[in-house]
Amino acid sequence: MTTHLSARLTWHDTGWNGRICSAPGLNSACMEHEHVREGRDLNVEVPNSGCELSRLLGTTGYMPPCARDANTFGHQTYMIRHNDPVPGRALPSVDEEIPAFSICPTPYRWMLEASFRDIVEDENLLIRGPVSATPGTWVQEDDRQRALLDRFWGKLDAGASLVFFYCNRGNAVDDDANRLIVGVSRIMEVAEPSFFGASSKIPGRFPVWSRRLTHDHQNGGVRIPYQEYIAAGLDVETITCRPPRDLLLPFSYVAEHLSDGQAVSALLAIISIVERLQSDQASGQGVPGDWGGALEWLNSALDEVWAGRGAYPGMGALLRHLGYERGVAYHATVLRDIERRGVDPWEHLSGVLERRISAEAGHEEGLARAAAEWQKQKPSRQLLELLVQFELTSDQFSGIANAAVRKERGIKASNEAIIENPYCLYEQDFGTDKSAPVGLEVIDQGMLPEGEAAHFRKNPPLARNDRRRVRAVMRSVLRDAADSGDTILPLETLITRTMAHFPESRRCNPDLEVVWDSDDRQFYDKIIWFKSIDTPATWHIETASSESGVSIPDELSELQDDLGAAEQDDGVVPELRLVALKRVRRCEIEIAQVVREQVGRLKDLPEAGPDWGVILTKPKTEGGFGTPETAREANALTEKTAALETLYRNRLSVLTGGAGTGKTSVLKAFLTTLREVEGPRSLLLAAPTGKARVRLQTASGYRASTIHQILWDVGLLGSNYRLLDQPLKGKMTYATVVIDESSMPSVELLAALFRGIATKAIMRLIFVGDVFQLPPIGPGRPFLDILRWLRKEHPSCIAELETCMRVESVDGEEMVSSGLRLAAGYRDESGPGDDEIIARAARCQNIGDLSLLAWEDHDDLLVKIDQALNMIGIAPGDNSAFDASLGITTKDWKHSESWQILTPTRIHAFGAAEINRVIHDRYRAREIGNATNPYGRLPGPMGDQGIVIRDKVMQVVNQPKWLPKDSKGLRFVANGEIGLVTQSWKKKSKDDFDKMFVAFSTQPEAEYRYGKSEVKDGLELAYALTVHKAQGSDFGTAIVVLPRKAATLSRELLYTALTRFRDRLVVLVERDTAVLDQMRNPIYSETARRSTFMFDLLIGDTAGDLQLPDRYRPEGLIHRAQDGTPMRSKSEVIVYEVLSGLGLAPVYEQRLYSQGSETDYCLPDFTIQHGGKTWYWEHLGMLNRPQYREDWIRKEAWYHRNGFADRLLTSKDHEGGPGGILYADEVRSLARDRILGTA
Repeated sequence: MTTHLSARLTWHDTGWNGRICSAPGLNSACMEHEHVREGRDLNVEVPNSGCELSRLLGTTGYMPPCARDANTFGHQTYMIRHNDPVPGRALPSVDEEIPAFSICPTPYRWMLEASFRDIVEDENLLIRGPVSATPGTWVQEDDRQRALLDRFWGKLDAGASLVFFYCNRGNAVDDDANRLIVGVSRIMEVAEPSFFGASSKIPGRFPVWSRRLTHDHQNGGVRIPYQEYIAAGLDVETITCRPPRDLLLPFSYVAEHLSDGQAVSALLAIISIVERLQSDQASGQGVPGDWGGALEWLNSALDEVWAGRGAYPGMGALLRHLGYERGVAYHATVLRDIERRGVDPWEHLSGVLERRISAEAGHEEGLARAAAEWQKQKPSRQLLELLVQFELTSDQFSGIANAAVRKERGIKASNEAIIENPYCLYEQDFGTDKSAPVGLEVIDQGMLPEGEAAHFRKNPPLARNDRRRVRAVMRSVLRDAADSGDTILPLETLITRTMAHFPESRRCNPDLEVVWDSDDRQFYDKIIWFKSIDTPATWHIETASSESGVSIPDELSELQDDLGAAEQDDGVVPELRLVALKRVRRCEIEIAQVVREQVGRLKDLPEAGPDWGVILTKPKTEGGFGTPETAREANALTEKTAALETLYRNRLSVLTGGAGTGKTSVLKAFLTTLREVEGPRSLLLAAPTGKARVRLQTASGYRASTIHQILWDVGLLGSNYRLLDQPLKGKMTYATVVIDESSMPSVELLAALFRGIATKAIMRLIFVGDVFQLPPIGPGRPFLDILRWLRKEHPSCIAELETCMRVESVDGEEMVSSGLRLAAGYRDESGPGDDEIIARAARCQNIGDLSLLAWEDHDDLLVKIDQALNMIGIAPGDNSAFDASLGITTKDWKHSESWQILTPTRIHAFGAAEINRVIHDRYRAREIGNATNPYGRLPGPMGDQGIVIRDKVMQVVNQPKWLPKDSKGLRFVANGEIGLVTQSWKKKSKDDFDKMFVAFSTQPEAEYRYGKSEVKDGLELAYALTVHKAQGSDFGTAIVVLPRKAATLSRELLYTALTRFRDRLVVLVERDTAVLDQMRNPIYSETARRSTFMFDLLIGDTAGDLQLPDRYRPEGLIHRAQDGTPMRSKSEVIVYEVLSGLGLAPVYEQRLYSQGSETDYCLPDFTIQHGGKTWYWEHLGMLNRPQYREDWIRKEAWYHRNGFADRLLTSKDHEGGPGGILYADEVRSLARDRILGTA
């Protein structure tokens, strides 16, 4: 048994080469780490970018705080300084030399007092406990520290142990990745311990917690070239290496041990990535590197750790289960020594447990207890003998072995079923609050061991394509797909991804036909849904033929035929084969069933219902909108009246519309009137998040709940917050159910809500939301699928608000809010003028409530943020104006949401973490200085971001909170609530603690108390937020940072960001408006990327995997022409296909500039070059909508104003169908007449 190490690195933009980053000002990922935030000096680093650290220290006396790991893959030699990590102790520092390929990681978990007992038990250590009854966070005593650290570092074997390098959230690769494997090498030296200087105040010999490790990267190992892929503009996501899910703890706390079995899993993950690197390099799409040599080294290391893992890695956990606390230590010493001698260790242990073999000295008492318990376990012995083959934690082992606890983990399988198919442990285990679920890799290693780990096995080797293994891998693929949003996959996609799951040496290669149509199908059917359907008729297309009248030479005509292709039977409808996880598919079907059953009119209502017009035109002081005074107000009144009647008359309805259309006002009017008309019937207001719940409750005046609160109340949440199949406490009954922010729940969450309430007893079910906002985190897009189906089948159930009431005067003309007009360009039904607002903003910078500024780099971005803040009265460095803008000066805590910076990502130079740091340092310098003064009255900065008094913060967990009696507040703070630190106090006595008080904008009369640990776990700085965290909120002024490229950037994210403002929108674009044009394209839609099958089959990114004849085109939410060109509407596709069929080559949405300008432009739907002349084609799809007509009038005037009117052609939709009907003959006739001149 060899112990290996994980070591966390601080992100470095040139690969930890012993130098300052090449662009230190842009490396914000490293600022995730407290020691970097506290010690970094960009004033030194920026002018010395790329400098060798050894030279930097000599010329400036400065060493960056990341120096302990900056030379991990470098050739430099330099000195670092170790400072005392224990607050308030301040022992003299000590210096240490860092040679090439070295790192100094710290095992922080081993120094936590809270971990002491578990570590001592697991390691069989005899170390005294703390002296103090209240010892604090860290192990304090020098002898205890030395003993623990000697054990931690002493377990590493130079020349044998591997070190796995990783980054946590502080990486520049993936905003969502909490762990990112960077590379692996072999440890060649573990340095002797260093010690802090002596102190007369604190006697003792206190060790430095870290040790210098030198590894052998120059002779072996691998570093994954993330930085090189980023620099080359390659898709870094394709080489992103994440640890398997069951390796969360081993890749935590900066430095941790890994067992041989865990090293197997980590190496296999790395091998898969290096195989991809080799493939990319071979195809000319990768980066230089000896990837073949890297694979040889990795496979050699893999052989070693397989041997170290052994045949029975679970024997220690078995002994712990049987009551021998030192069982893990007995396994690591006695049993592994027996195995190394070539003797079957299980035969020895079973002999001891059955008292055929005497127990070793020093273990007699513990093994006697285990043997006595073993005698009682006769019914379960076969299961226990199986479980020792897997590297399970003690909690996992006991949780599986104990049938009662097993059910709590979600495992329904009996002993016999587990013995028959151990992979079902992975398939069914959800874990508990304290124990992670069993991973696929853990089971796969036990079922398919390699090398010396396969010794002593009595069963024949498992086939790589064994159906149990294939099913488990397919389950993993489908779960990953669901987590990414897909509720279904084509069978072809599933097979392809299954084959790619493991590295080549362990790959399972299921045959598609065997999976689909063999005796094994029934086995797969138990957890996987298979469905064969005919290809929908709507997917069939007519092949466009050339009708240009231009003759094609006979020889070219012959070459256009693919003579090698098999003839297609045009009369046969091809079959689609679909797959899904049954748990996920069940959710879609249940939701669809509820919707179908609920659709219909309420039949016992009086014909003369509430007079909604009278209700809506009440004075504003009485909750109405007043009498309409303009045509727009009259249109809005008509819409709202119709919407309220729809909500009132239908058993199921959808209240939808864009920002500024009045959804919340309509809902409040409806609920108030409904109570007056029908009395106090039971009402459920449900929201997907805590912040949305608070906002819904505040806006409506009625009590609201989060969906998870409801699930908890009915017993639908199991351990680890897993969703159960049935409520344990019975269903709740409501007459009216309103689900707000309906675009946010996944199919699993929405289906769980319907399981928890008596849906057949619902009188009115109302969905409220905007489908163009961010889609759910998790599988599906149920709100959009429901709305799409209702538009087609039951349009009378939709209460749609289209008239935006946020109007302004621009150049003497009254028009809709410029900011919302910009946002509307990222909705599917956007008007023809949505491009005009982009160009106009680029020319003018300020249009009504919209301002647009361009930035070139990180420094310029900060300048533009200053300019944006200046627009709302905050001059650069004006702390008084800054405080006043947040309501601090007047103690008006509601104003904490008066302005907000929004960005697509948390990491990167344009991310929320970096912007928060800059603003915090700039506007809270005085408060930080006071907090860091050891003689001051204020406590030190708290949390990972150093939060101090007056900081703007966000709550990041749902949390009940204490308030004094008679305080005004909910006694609950929701995830997403924003507030201000109003007070902070240093502890006054030994029994006291440092604390802060926070008042939130939604509860301004309550001040909630937070201790240090509560700040660390529950609060973050909130001057800048990611757009995801801002969904469901709005702010007086929204400042949106928009880079050209970000992994999280999508149409929905941009639309959500642009609609978060109430008064003013400031958009900060990188370089120019190109990204605003680009995001209009539907291929950037995260919602449309998904594949779902709630009512209709809608295929997203996986459409290319379907093996269909050319005459079929998969239908999804992205409309594509036959050549694959994506467009924003089906009518545009028809226009494109007709023009192409005439031999023309239309170009979609190409910029058309006015003469002499580089900023005044529009985007014609199609640009057509023919016969030396250029034509511009616009398709008008929704002229029946007033706003659409207004937009078209302005755009048409642009064509006339710039001299393009004579080359402008238009087509339009006619009435009929959900979105209108376009006649292809009209398009063809117009093109022939005007462009080809052949009519």
